[in-house]
Amino acid sequence: MPKLSIITFSTIAVLMSSLLISSTFIYLNYQNRLEYATTQALNNHQQALKDVLTRIRSDYSNEHKVINSLIYRYQAKQALLKEFPPLLLRELSMFLHSDEHADAIMIVTADNTLWALHQIKSAETKGLFGAPHNAYFLLQKINDNKEVRSFYDQALTLIEKQALPATLNIEERPWYQQAKTAHKVTVVEPYLDNFRNEKVFSMVKQVNQLTVNLDLNSQALSESMRHDALKFNTWLFLMNSQNKLLALQDGQNIQLNNQQIAPWQTWLAHSAAQVRSSDSHSLTKIQTKNQSWYISASEINNEEGSNIMLVAATEAEDILAPIYAQLYQWLFISIGLCLLVLPLSYFVAHLMTRPIRQVNEYASQLANFEAPKKSTRYAQVTEIEELAHSLELLHSNLVEFFSLLETLSKEQNLQHLIDKIAIKSMQMMHAEGCLILLTKNQALVAEFLQYHKQKFTLDNLPNIDWHALYTTCDTTKINKLPETLQTLFSQADSECYQVLVPLKNREQQVIGLQIYFYPVSMPQEHISLKLAEQVAAFFGVAIEGRKLVNRQEKLLDSFIQVIAGAIDTKSHYTGKHCQRVPELATQIAEAASQSTQFPNFHFDESARRQLSIAAWLHDCGKVTTPEYIVDKATRLETIYNRIHEIRTRFEVVKRDLEIDALKEILAGADKSAVNAKLMKQIKQLESDFAHVAYCNSAEFVSDSDKNKLHEIAQLNWQPYFNERLGLSQEELTQYTDYPEVSELSILADKPSHLLYNQNLRCDSTKYNLQQPELRNNLGELYNLSVSAGTINSEERYAINHHIIQTIEILEKLPFPKHLSRVPEIAGAHHEKLNGNGYPKGLCGDEISFEARILAIADIFEALTASDRPYKKAKTLSQAIGIMQQLASKGELDQDLLNFFIAEKIPEHYGKVHLKAEQLN
Repeated sequence: MPKLSIITFSTIAVLMSSLLISSTFIYLNYQNRLEYATTQALNNHQQALKDVLTRIRSDYSNEHKVINSLIYRYQAKQALLKEFPPLLLRELSMFLHSDEHADAIMIVTADNTLWALHQIKSAETKGLFGAPHNAYFLLQKINDNKEVRSFYDQALTLIEKQALPATLNIEERPWYQQAKTAHKVTVVEPYLDNFRNEKVFSMVKQVNQLTVNLDLNSQALSESMRHDALKFNTWLFLMNSQNKLLALQDGQNIQLNNQQIAPWQTWLAHSAAQVRSSDSHSLTKIQTKNQSWYISASEINNEEGSNIMLVAATEAEDILAPIYAQLYQWLFISIGLCLLVLPLSYFVAHLMTRPIRQVNEYASQLANFEAPKKSTRYAQVTEIEELAHSLELLHSNLVEFFSLLETLSKEQNLQHLIDKIAIKSMQMMHAEGCLILLTKNQALVAEFLQYHKQKFTLDNLPNIDWHALYTTCDTTKINKLPETLQTLFSQADSECYQVLVPLKNREQQVIGLQIYFYPVSMPQEHISLKLAEQVAAFFGVAIEGRKLVNRQEKLLDSFIQVIAGAIDTKSHYTGKHCQRVPELATQIAEAASQSTQFPNFHFDESARRQLSIAAWLHDCGKVTTPEYIVDKATRLETIYNRIHEIRTRFEVVKRDLEIDALKEILAGADKSAVNAKLMKQIKQLESDFAHVAYCNSAEFVSDSDKNKLHEIAQLNWQPYFNERLGLSQEELTQYTDYPEVSELSILADKPSHLLYNQNLRCDSTKYNLQQPELRNNLGELYNLSVSAGTINSEERYAINHHIIQTIEILEKLPFPKHLSRVPEIAGAHHEKLNGNGYPKGLCGDEISFEARILAIADIFEALTASDRPYKKAKTLSQAIGIMQQLASKGELDQDLLNFFIAEKIPEHYGKVHLKAEQLN
């Protein structure tokens, strides 16, 4: 297409203005003429509708009156219809004979007896019913699967009776089914009569289980719709309340197959539904693929509101043809006026060209990110296309530049950041390709390469020594493309050149190169080097910033993992709990985010990192938990297992008994009797110590076991040395006001066992843990009497207190916004949905979905871990059974636990971390 000068364009603009004025004038006249034509069409429609409606309403009311009359006469005395009354037969036969619209009348009584009176005029109908040649009426009676046909001549003389099995089931007739749901005269949707093999429609009404149906002759109804006074190309057709076509003006009727009705007529019948709610005194325009139509409609009302509608449709072309003829005359007049205005428009356009060059130059400078300078001199106007191109380029650059800034601010992944910026900058620079090289270990490494539409991924990049091809530079350069890349791009026959732009960090140190590729057909002066440098400046700073953030994240992750590893290392009994829980929790969260069962849970990269950190640090408060409590494998264990002290006491008592026995023998007592007594005492000692040893390591201690312990505690032993000797100053404070004694119980709860100075405080306004008075109770009987497990209530508080320490430690850390929920997630993994958890007693929706995931991961890992000294590792089935019991008590999320099991996460985890015998 040839370019147009600004003068030509301005001339065209003036001409267009003239055409616009002329078009406005033509349009206004067209609207007036259209209104006049449509008013004529509407008047024609209304007159035709009025005449036809008068006939149809009369015909329609006759059938309506017959149905209501039969209902009124027989609804209360249906017994009279056990045999068809002769008077009724005569009345109905006269009606069928005189009414050209009715074909048959059917009456169904309460006992499902069908009486049907048919007028059989044609030989075809007589053949269908098997009627004698002189038969004029047929009376059918159908009941109990039997049918009796009585044939009458026109004088109602009985000709023949036929008894045969019933040929139809009244329950399957559409008019009978519709009558059950309507208590007024209803027009039944046209349906296929299988007996007659044609489509029929009917009117029906049911009252007190008496049903009267009247089959209508659609051909006769179509004839009554004829109207010779219709102007234009107007059609009339009749529709029921379901917008089904009942009859057409030209005699086609519902008995025809749908395929025989012209597609546009069928479409008009469907479109008439649009005018049901519109003003019946106006025309509605309907558009088909090839034609336009004007439609109006009127309802054929009666006292029961059958809602039959008569629709008139006129093709728009018939109405608009005279208007178009006049429109062409006005158009020729307008073109003549425009030709007269042409010299004037040229003169005006000449005056308009002076400032255009200034505007174009200004826009071009702005588009290339140069400082724009306004010119004060006037020059001859250049092509308007230059101005449009400059403005488009300006707009494109601004959009791409702002998009680039948005990418720099939002993208978190370094490789994705490089890919997106490279593609956007390539589009801004209109380059054929782009290469990104970054310095790593004093060498250049390719991070992105694309030429034309071929993108090379980091995995399929050829083995190229980029450091040999390129060296870093401080300024932008343009030179020839290396032969290696020329060959790689399969462009050996088409030379290319490259633009090298240095990437610099905030200290203006070169950290890489951004290289654009251009074919030699691209003039170098069309390349904006300043734009390339601006993009590279943002690019370099963004890469440096993202790398710094990545290093900080790695530092934080390493620090977190060091802390978690130290906690696990502090007690080898917890094994790698802090390492396995994050892995398991992440598996659950990933599966839940991909499932439709939890649509409100989203697990993007930020959420993944937040949950991972919370899982790694969920037990960080254990740094304050005494190691001997965490490692406590038996009830008497503190820093060491005190069962050895008690064993020594039993040894002392045994030796005392042996000494006493020897003394008795030396005193002259019977040796055998003394030895027998001694053996009995020693066996009792052995039994007592065995019980103490059992209670020390047993998983559960019963009430009878506790009673036995108290009986054993009645045995005393005699220490010789003062137990205060060799104690520290702090230990001596525990013996204040504690007198020395000569005999001690072999199992004792001494005042010195009570450790005060509770250092693990609990704010009762924030947490629900009950702070005990003592820091610990080392009493031997007290600890041996612990019913379940190895730790007492004071030690249980110390262990549970770790979660408070976890919350307080994490809340003091300045987490960024996307990690702000780490303290809440990590601190709620011991909460229970029923509110019986700790440390805050949260319940239900107060516990976040992530905390519920962490709770399941924590419990499952603890149950299946094989490095806990105080219990045997559970198998998968045992662990899942225990967790199901917890869920049934309302402690765990039942839906999440079921999902955890259904997704086979325990099996996947077990294959990596559990022993073979646990995988059952």
